[in-house]
Amino acid sequence: MFTRVPSLFAFALLLPTFALAAPTPMRLVESYPSTDVINVGANTIGALSTATPAGGQGTLTVSGLSGTVNKAWLYWKGIEYVSPENGFFGGNGTYDEPEIRFENQLIVGQLVADHGSTDCHPQSAVNIPESGAFYRADVTSLVQARGNGNYAFSGLSDGLESIATDSGAHSANGLSLLIYYSDGNSANDRRVDQYEGQLSNTEGLWDFAFPLDYVGGAVELILHVSDGELVFLDGDTEFTTFPGREPGMPAKLSFRRNVFADNLAKFAGASVPSMNAPRFPGLWDIRKVPITTQFGRSARYVTTLQQRFQNDCVSLQLVQVLSAPNADSPMLAPGTHDFGDMLRATQSPTQTFTFTNLWPHALLLQNPVISSTSWYRLLSQNCGGQTLLPGASCQIAIACLPPAGSLPDSLPSAYVAMAWNSTGPQSNAVNGEVYSTLRCAGVPDGAFARLEFTPRTCVFTDTPVNNTVLAPLL
Repeated sequence: MFTRVPSLFAFALLLPTFALAAPTPMRLVESYPSTDVINVGANTIGALSTATPAGGQGTLTVSGLSGTVNKAWLYWKGIEYVSPENGFFGGNGTYDEPEIRFENQLIVGQLVADHGSTDCHPQSAVNIPESGAFYRADVTSLVQARGNGNYAFSGLSDGLESIATDSGAHSANGLSLLIYYSDGNSANDRRVDQYEGQLSNTEGLWDFAFPLDYVGGAVELILHVSDGELVFLDGDTEFTTFPGREPGMPAKLSFRRNVFADNLAKFAGASVPSMNAPRFPGLWDIRKVPITTQFGRSARYVTTLQQRFQNDCVSLQLVQVLSAPNADSPMLAPGTHDFGDMLRATQSPTQTFTFTNLWPHALLLQNPVISSTSWYRLLSQNCGGQTLLPGASCQIAIACLPPAGSLPDSLPSAYVAMAWNSTGPQSNAVNGEVYSTLRCAGVPDGAFARLEFTPRTCVFTDTPVNNTVLAPLL
């Protein structure tokens, strides 16, 4: 049901405590080629001032689960530290709790990442240490036995906590329960690539990159982020994808306001229930972010996620990349079309491109744009100006007309772009655009030959400095 990444997965489970405070890069640990997925979480899990030393308690609620549970992972994270010279006396000095209780059973977590700035305290005093540890545990058997319902947890803080004196165990950021299952309906399955690590925006941009062999359909990211708070503004979030629609240029999607596509604040702790610890609220989020606009034709893409610092210190812990498990239509289909060899000054047969709204809300469409009007003709369209509901479609008809004076065997590439504005109140946060690649050869009236290279675009993998990587065969 899933593919394990042996070397990376083993490394993740055997990570020692780091000697130096540094962010832990995100790494791929699991791939599920076709699955259903449920994510639930909780935030602000502190030991209440009236609690027993076990503290750190709460409840996760699972609903909508059916069929067979194939895998369930529990992750948890906190910001515990001891710094008497700065007035912080709480905690046990071991960064969070590697052993907690889940469904009244002792759960021993494997360390995923520690150190790294996961709160704003190192911003205000350089002698306060970076803090935070991130653990995971396999709880498949417990979820298989229980299914839907409430799951109790405890033990995420040691000692009592008092917000009046700022003493006692500091609030745990939160925890996430990831459930991969099969409900028997393959039509709603997704491919999921699961990454884990710890990247803080206080130590620079998140700078997380992942490859995707795009086969059409919608693409979404599920981000599990710690220490975002309601009272602080988040910085810009930007997605940069190679290759873009033009050679050498990336596709970019920016969420510049303090919201994502659902018009909710990015990392304010509003996406999962709070366990009402007395310290800052909103310390954990699970956010679904559609990024389908980054992809056109079927190809391998590399996307980088960056989060800039503004007022809030946020740390990326988990990323799930959700895509189509099998070939599916992109938002603008076909993703590429070659009109073939056309006599110069002769118009090709018409090709119809279909735009489908794969986003979770209505879109107000702009008029389609063709990058080369000297070679291509927009014959008709019923997209521009239309408000398209989720799942609805419109059409664009295009033909190629090679110029009379074009050089023999010329084969220019162009694109048709379809852009929109959100219909929600935070419109500039979710504007987007998708494209399809257009190709056409203007040929003479007589014998000719076409010569071209394949692939026309090449994306190299990450390579150490002073090393060499071979390009795919041309």
